[in-house]
Amino acid sequence: MRRNVAFLLLCALFSAFSTVDVRAAFPARGIVAAPADSTAHVRFAAGCDSVDCRGSERCAAECCTARCAAERCTDERYTARCAAERYAAERYAAERFRVSKLIAPSVVFAAGAAGINWDFYDRSINTPVKNFGDGLRERYGKIRVDDYLQYAPFAAYLALGASGRGSHRFVEHLAAGASAYAVLGVLVNGLKYTVCDMRPDGTTRNSFPSGHTATAFMGAELVRLEYGGWLGAGAYVAAAAVAAMRIYNGRHWLSDVLGGAAIGVVSANAGYWLLPLERKWFGISTRTDARLTAVPFLVPGGSGSLSPGSFVQNTFAGMTMICRF
Repeated sequence: MRRNVAFLLLCALFSAFSTVDVRAAFPARGIVAAPADSTAHVRFAAGCDSVDCRGSERCAAECCTARCAAERCTDERYTARCAAERYAAERYAAERFRVSKLIAPSVVFAAGAAGINWDFYDRSINTPVKNFGDGLRERYGKIRVDDYLQYAPFAAYLALGASGRGSHRFVEHLAAGASAYAVLGVLVNGLKYTVCDMRPDGTTRNSFPSGHTATAFMGAELVRLEYGGWLGAGAYVAAAAVAAMRIYNGRHWLSDVLGGAAIGVVSANAGYWLLPLERKWFGISTRTDARLTAVPFLVPGGSGSLSPGSFVQNTFAGMTMICRF
């Protein structure tokens, strides 16, 4: 009876301190944090602390001690340390500024800027592409979907972030997206009203660069940076479709969409480069900075009674902490 009362008092004390830092808790013996969606929950069995996980079949299947965590964090079994390291690698890969990331956009932008007031470029590239687009438009009519499709990649970026995917929190998605849009607005509008290039349809002198294309490629690059793989490829297909439709509808030259695409990619990367500063300025926390709220979930240690072998499991913000008393 006294043992059960002491255990309940300990749980009450544990609940009172409702914020437990994962990084501070991890080094303590008998405490391991892991993603809540892990297929193999981290469990402690009596005697495992003194048994090498690699040498005991039972221990290897039932538990992962702090000592063995670094060796058993493969597949779906992630400890707090492994999850933090993988998250940091994914996060800082996008946030770290590198000059090499500017090479490809710079080449594409130069290919587009070369078409400004260069007769040879106009005769050899811009005009033939425009005539091809005009021929298709006369046959099939205008397609206005580009006015809406330009926002699709960025909307997908926010929607995926709101669902909890990616290595950044949703508030970080919002911060990176807002910064990217700000950089894009300055670059696109600054060039439009400085270059004053005539549009193919002869309506206005703000052709270079294409704002629709810049917006679409900015969203596509944000998706690629955060999610990569097929999601990034799909977003880039949508962005390329927007660029093609701007030419098809007679609103931009080929040089305009090349310049817009380059600006969009640079703006998206700039959004992530500015993210560390925004965390500092606005107090935005990362997923590894999130704290666990302690809500005891008791599992009987045996015979329906609460014993020191019981477990306390706490789940918050996608993390599970299991403590053995």
